[in-house]
Amino acid sequence: MTKIETQTTLEKFRRFVISNCCASFIPKEYLEDPTVFPERDPQEGTIHVEAVSKVFLNQIRNVRFV
Repeated sequence: MTKIETQTTLEKFRRFVISNCCASFIPKEYLEDPTVFPERDPQEGTIHVEAVSKVFLNQIRNVRFV
């Protein structure tokens, strides 16, 4: 497995995840809200957000927005 380590802002990372999993169908209000992150189950490739508190907003296709 390849490992890449780099530093970036949380917003740039959020945009990277969005562009790679849901850019074509993310609602505009979620795209513009820096507190909304996509999550995806392991069957499609895991994307998981760890947070002290998170609220499920919606699921579109195989992506949950929290």
